[in-house]
Amino acid sequence: VEAKIGRGRYSDVYEGFQKNTNEKVILKILKPITKVKIKREICILEKLKKCPNMVQIIDVIKENDSDIFCIICKSISGVELKNCYFGISSQDLKHYMRKLIECLEFAHRNRIMHRDIKFINIAVNAETKELNIYDWGLSDFYIKDYKYTLTIGSRYYKAPELFMEYKKYDYSIDMWSVGCLFGAMLFQTDFLFNGQSNQDQLILIAKQFGFEKIKNF
Repeated sequence: VEAKIGRGRYSDVYEGFQKNTNEKVILKILKPITKVKIKREICILEKLKKCPNMVQIIDVIKENDSDIFCIICKSISGVELKNCYFGISSQDLKHYMRKLIECLEFAHRNRIMHRDIKFINIAVNAETKELNIYDWGLSDFYIKDYKYTLTIGSRYYKAPELFMEYKKYDYSIDMWSVGCLFGAMLFQTDFLFNGQSNQDQLILIAKQFGFEKIKNF
């Protein structure tokens, strides 16, 4: 292990090297959470091994004396998309959006929703023009009419049905998030909808789509 490069609600992320190949890798050490969630994330990463433009799993390690799991993935080069899209050219914007959609199209064809598409979960390399989606910790398999949890994603990228507590959502929540990213990059702003609360976020969305007067929402 070389250095800690990130942390989240459910994991800590480190950069390291494989001893036998000296290849740079990413180690995602999962915090003690339900085994169902851990197994689901590992299963999804395994199922998406051939998916373009996303972090690729190499191996999984479990400590013998604990329930701590470590997911080892191939290293990805670049920086978070949020740090480099201001001043982006229209050509690069179209290029990155195409790569983003290619990844999600593959995932959706395999009945997988990411459920947390946002700038900080996307890395791009300005030199090679590569894009990779990572952090699939909130992803899940799609089952028609299944009632999913609403505690997913980030407010600025959430689809309006989630604010309305609609639990039978589907792949379209990922595409709403993609639209929020695209709008922010196109208009060169931090967020397409910058609500101060869940209610405010929904009101901003409604106003944008033509509802000028919303009272006592």
